[in-house]
Amino acid sequence: MEKWKSFTKEEIKDFLKKSKTKKQFAEFLGYVKISSKTWDKLKIAYPEINFDIFKTGYVDLTGKKFGKLTVIERDYSNKKATMWLCLCDCGTKKDYKWI
Repeated sequence: MEKWKSFTKEEIKDFLKKSKTKKQFAEFLGYVKISSKTWDKLKIAYPEINFDIFKTGYVDLTGKKFGKLTVIERDYSNKKATMWLCLCDCGTKKDYKWI
């Protein structure tokens, strides 16, 4: 039996919130590191949990509101910076760089 199966879905979500890196998350689960195969199994077992935060290195801002701006989606057209398409309360759409 794999180590992660001994944890509840709530515990795994809590470990993800507390983890700053993929390695730290692995340590919470009792691993030295997590293989790609184990990541795939975790994603299948818990499809409602977003495990991609460690693989992509960014936080999903979709739907978040910052003042008058609401984040619509990530813009993948810029390869040098993480850009987000935002909608202003006035109706204007514009890309913003996440720092």
